[in-house]
Amino acid sequence: MTPEQLRMARAALRLSSRELGKESGLSHTTIANFERGDEEAMSVATCKRLKEWFRSRRVFFGPKHGVCLDSDVFASERWYSTALFKLLDEAEIHPSSTELIAAGKRAMTSNA
Repeated sequence: MTPEQLRMARAALRLSSRELGKESGLSHTTIANFERGDEEAMSVATCKRLKEWFRSRRVFFGPKHGVCLDSDVFASERWYSTALFKLLDEAEIHPSSTELIAAGKRAMTSNA
């Protein structure tokens, strides 16, 4: 979860940082600091717990800065990426991250 995603998720539920803190059991200061970009304000475990809290309220986090409500539209994207990785791995093809990014950009421009 990124600071931007936390701000969007909180706004989607129309909660102030104080309200979110009270409901989730976190300090509003921790939430505010994280949203301002202090990514060390929350541990990985705390971020995971907060993501689960949002998930129980049907707020889902996607790649980059994505957030969606009601249904996890990112689930199929994660499934597709995992399946593609497994296929490449089974074929003993191990492209670099640079090659994968370049291929993704080519695919996006050919679908536009």
